[in-house]
This record gives sequence, C-alpha cells and structure tokens, in this order.
Amino acid sequence: MKTSKQMRSLNSAWRNHLNNEEVQSQTENLNEAPASVNTRMKSVNGFVYQWTIRDEKNSNLFFKIKKMEEKWLESGFTPVEQATGRFPIKPKEYVENRACPKCGSKLVYSIKKDGTKFIKCETNRWNAATKQAEGCSFIEWPNQNTTPSGHSNGNVEDY
Repeated sequence: MKTSKQMRSLNSAWRNHLNNEEVQSQTENLNEAPASVNTRMKSVNGFVYQWTIRDEKNSNLFFKIKKMEEKWLESGFTPVEQATGRFPIKPKEYVENRACPKCGSKLVYSIKKDGTKFIKCETNRWNAATKQAEGCSFIEWPNQNTTPSGHSNGNVEDY
C-alpha cells in the first residue's frame, strides 16, 4: 500500500502529465466522428470489453471494422449479444403442428403481465407509439379449468 506522500507524488505527476501541451492538443482533436460503431467482445479469459471505432467517412469505417473483427477472432474474442430495449430478447416458443386459423401464420405462446399463458398469431405485435395491437388479431386463451371459487386458473400448466 502506498503512503500518503507517495500518493501525493503520483497525483502531482499525473497533473503535470495532463498539463502537457502535447496531451492537451491530442485531446482537443478527439471530436465526435461522423461515423462510428460500438460493440462488445468477450476475451478468452471471460472479460467483456466495449469497443468504439470511429472515422470521418463511412467507407473507411467499414474497412476498420473488418480488420478489427479479424484481429478479435484471431485473439479468441467472441461477440457479446446485445439486446435492444428494456428487456432481453426471448426466443419465440412456437405451437407445434398448428397454424393461425385467420391468416395461416405460425402460432406462438405468449405470457400476460399477470403470468397467464396464451396462444396468439406471431404477426400480432404491440405498437408502443400508437398504443395499439397490429397484425392478425387471433388469440386463444387457456383451457377454462376453474378453481373451487369458479375463477379461471389461466396458469401455464393449462397448455
């Protein structure tokens, strides 16, 4: 562990380094590039690194990306899947041997916020901008198994 005197000396050296005119001129030239790409890669040791590649032109950026990709793969890095939005991407669970009776598309299992599992057409999507469902409107609710109180269970086990 470093003493406080050693830490003050290191801090002073760091400040002097930052005051160096060459370093300042280099940092002033780090404006936001018009073309950039950001990715995350996992090393062979399991560490995840975030990389940003920038250039003044899209055409140059493409070649930089290609070269870096080759270097990452040669070094054993693997891409880290990045989900978009608030929730991780979940694979669709398709209903086997059935098609939508309205449009003929595949049917998928879906789950309501309360945990109720149901079947819907895979073309049915929620549009957050319009706050309306879009696509095919087919929905099939679970078997109407009832509890002693007469209410539908609506549990995943009903399918």
